[in-house]
Amino acid sequence: MKKFIGILCLFYLLAGDVSAQTLKMIVDSTKYKISVDYTKTVKKMIAVGKYPWLDNSVNAQNFPLPAKLVGKIVTVSVRTCYFTGDVESDEAIKEINKKGYRLATLSELLAFGAAHSELQKQFSIVALGSVWERTEDSLFAPFLGLHEGGRAIRLHSLSKDWHLGWRFLVVPK
Repeated sequence: MKKFIGILCLFYLLAGDVSAQTLKMIVDSTKYKISVDYTKTVKKMIAVGKYPWLDNSVNAQNFPLPAKLVGKIVTVSVRTCYFTGDVESDEAIKEINKKGYRLATLSELLAFGAAHSELQKQFSIVALGSVWERTEDSLFAPFLGLHEGGRAIRLHSLSKDWHLGWRFLVVPK
């Protein structure tokens, strides 16, 4: 038995972190065209989605609209992607950029959620392009998910790993 454990330990030392070597980003095949209505306030964008539950920190003060887009309606093509294992925020952002995508913003996430509300019942969808610093070294990103069985807009800490069930909303560069 000791010999078996020794061989197993040697295998792991030589192989390194197997999970890190096999981690891949998968882009879902479906492309979604959404209209982001920057003539609306963040509060009105949220209302369009008809979410039964909302984290009160998801607001215009913490996630302001980009000044250059206010008053415009912009059509954007978005996709979702995921990783084949747990991934840290920095690693996910780096890989998403490397694959030719940018991170979606809260406004894009809200437009996506209003147009495709059924998807957040299947998996949580995050917009890493909008980050709120709650306190020093405490960053949060908005996501669409479930809360007590109903659709919700919530926040997730960037210091926590993203597990297999998460989708990232991305926009081709």
